[in-house]
Amino acid sequence: MNVKEKFEMGVKEVTDARVKERNEYVLKSQEAFQRGKFEEAINYIVKASVIDSFNPKIWLSKAQLCELVGDPLEALDCYVKALILSPKDLEAQDGRDRLLALTPEQMEALKWMKKGQRAHQKGQIEEALALVEKALEYGPLDSKVWDYKGVVLYDLMQPQAALKRPSNSTPAILMLGCIREWLMTLRQNQLSASIKPSQLNPIIQRFYTIKG
Repeated sequence: MNVKEKFEMGVKEVTDARVKERNEYVLKSQEAFQRGKFEEAINYIVKASVIDSFNPKIWLSKAQLCELVGDPLEALDCYVKALILSPKDLEAQDGRDRLLALTPEQMEALKWMKKGQRAHQKGQIEEALALVEKALEYGPLDSKVWDYKGVVLYDLMQPQAALKRPSNSTPAILMLGCIREWLMTLRQNQLSASIKPSQLNPIIQRFYTIKG
């Protein structure tokens, strides 16, 4: 029996028996996501996947949620499962390719930065900083992590504003301090000359072009 036949059989079984229960779990997952309860959203989408393991959209949703909470390996597995069932799904292709392009160290850096972002969103600023520092242990040359460290440092000084202020309003002096430290790390690793400004985010790109 090929994948298409298994998929069609799986859809029929769900339609005949538990489609209502599956849809309720999917809806609860969406509601939890909208409330910022990402772990709860994952728990519900896992229950939906148990009922309907042949639904590519469920696997795609789980992949995106896992990536959001800092579980890139599980996210990659779910992207692959989504593509087995729906090979032309562009979102699943993009997610799979993005994660496959990462080295193991970059994967770890992504995991810890995502966890830092989650702590940050909850107002746990000191924990967020510790998690971002953990990310830097695996990705000392990752400009996105240094960028986010600047955001966290600012919010650590003003914790009451942490949940209200857009991340792109970080004062330049703190952001540039992190950029300087990042550039020093690059130079210590003798990689500064190999970095193209077009590879950097706009804020770092301007400073790098002047100081690099």
